[in-house]
Amino acid sequence: MALSREADLVIAECAYQSGQGSDDWPHLNPETAARIAKEARAKRLAIVHFDARTIFPHTFATIDDMELDL
Repeated sequence: MALSREADLVIAECAYQSGQGSDDWPHLNPETAARIAKEARAKRLAIVHFDARTIFPHTFATIDDMELDL
């Protein structure tokens, strides 16, 4: 989380659906990504595949080759 502290944009890959997770394959689910962004006081969160806006309202889904203006 230290790398994302007060970042303009946190980009997180979420391999799991809401509520899923595994110690054998440590990827994020949307809730975990949103909590990291919230605790880091990030301005925006971009996640792949899943929506976490109920926890962190400045979340948006990304697509391959997407370009963002910050």
